[in-house]
This record gives sequence, structure tokens and C-alpha cells, in this order.
Amino acid sequence: MREAAGKIAIQAVPASFGAMIGARVLGEGEEIEQQEQWRDTYQGQLFLYVAGALFLSFTLAPTEEMILILFQITAWHGLVMVLLSILLVHAILYLVQFPGQESRTGAGAGAHSGSALFWRHSLPAYGIALLVALYILWTFGRTSGLDLPHIIMAVAVLGFPSAIGAGIARVVV
Repeated sequence: MREAAGKIAIQAVPASFGAMIGARVLGEGEEIEQQEQWRDTYQGQLFLYVAGALFLSFTLAPTEEMILILFQITAWHGLVMVLLSILLVHAILYLVQFPGQESRTGAGAGAHSGSALFWRHSLPAYGIALLVALYILWTFGRTSGLDLPHIIMAVAVLGFPSAIGAGIARVVV
């Protein structure tokens, strides 16, 4: 009974994210959106990074592909994946122009330099994505039996989609 309740609770997380995204796509909750000023704060942005990273991590961490990729890549592949993840987060947040992104990233975003935005948002978003990836791997038991270098590589592997989720969540929500 305890295991069944745990599985239901774990599966409820991505399902709730899906329901929330579906409501946004269908245009529901626009009046609530107008009341939510927390998204415009830095802490609100960090929360959105966590939510986006959780959404993609929860759907990918339980799959065997994450472990398969882990054992097929080298340390150089992992390093390239980390650098690519950071660049993709920055591109999603500030370089790719999604419809309505100007209002979501703040009107004053253009006043800041690209370097300041990189240090203030892109790197923290990637750091949050890595922490979420580590937590999700641990939750699903994917870190048990692995030594520290393999855990680091597993976090880098899951950190890639997690980082994309973190960036997209801030832009979409």
C-alpha cells in the first residue's frame, strides 16, 4: 500500500504540470495570471526554473535511456554536454524570441548587458537544473550503486533536458 501511494504521488507531479500547461494553452486562468505578480520577481523566476526542470526531469529520469547514455559517453562528451546545456539555457532565455517573451522577461531586460543576464539568470537556471536532476535521480534510485564520477555524469546527462525545461518554463509561463 505504501509503495502504491508513493508511485501515485510521484506520478501526480508531472500530471499536475501537464494540467497547468494545458490550461495555459487553452487560455484558462488568464485572470489569475494578471493577479500573479510573483513571476516578475527574481525569486519568482528562480521558482519557474525549478518547475520547468522538474517537469522534464520527472518524465525522463525513470527511463533506461538516461543510464544507457551515461555509460556510453566519455568525460569529454559530458563536458561538451554541460557547455551546450548552458548555451541552450541562455539562448532560450534571451536570444530566441518567442511570442510574448518581451513581457515575460521584463521590459528592462534590454537595459542589462548580455553578460549580466548570463550571470544573473542563465547560470543560476543551469545550477538549479543540475540540483533538480540530482534530486530526481536520487528519488528514482538511479544514483544507488554508482560511484561519484558516474553520478556526476548522470547529473550532466539529465541536466541537459532539465536545463531546457528550466529555460522554457520561464519563457512560457
